[in-house]
Amino acid sequence: MTTQTLPAQHDIEPLQIRVDSVIRQHPHLRGMGIRPHADGQNVVLSGTVRSYFIKQMAQEAVRSVPGADQVDNQIEVHW
Repeated sequence: MTTQTLPAQHDIEPLQIRVDSVIRQHPHLRGMGIRPHADGQNVVLSGTVRSYFIKQMAQEAVRSVPGADQVDNQIEVHW
């Protein structure tokens, strides 16, 4: 008898969808105009926010996504 394991959710869903979801669902990041772009295992964040705290929060939220091995945070801060 062989036991078949189901793939993890991050193996099924593309990285772009997972990253978009994290940004949209985060209470401090949704609606902030942050644009993530996933290419392979790399994610580039762009857009404009009002504080360095929000910029860092976006980076840490994306780093928590399985499969996002590199995060290039190009978000600009405009007070």
